[in-house]
Amino acid sequence: MEILNQFVEYNKIPRFMFWGYGKGTDGVNYAEPEKAFVDWLYVRGLRQKWPFERICSMMEDMYLTDEDFSLDKVREYIKEIENKDLSSRLLKLFEDALKDVFEKNKNNPFSKIL
Repeated sequence: MEILNQFVEYNKIPRFMFWGYGKGTDGVNYAEPEKAFVDWLYVRGLRQKWPFERICSMMEDMYLTDEDFSLDKVREYIKEIENKDLSSRLLKLFEDALKDVFEKNKNNPFSKIL
């Protein structure tokens, strides 16, 4: 959908994944970057079943650095998911994609935070 000339996409996540958010000064709940990433990985990688190569390509394009993003926090958030089957599938997807991105491009910012 388009709102104020900006494309906005709405996705639902299961209720058991609704945590890792804080209320901003404007009263809106915002996810921490790592939780937003976990939600994105769930929506794109598992629910929408994006091809593995596309997940890796998007991760390459994110240019995240250790100053604003923690891979360890991503791992911890994934492990906190109550559904252990989902948690293990998401963790495997994340680790495999991270390894693929790192091996393809050692200059990618992800490589700095491994």
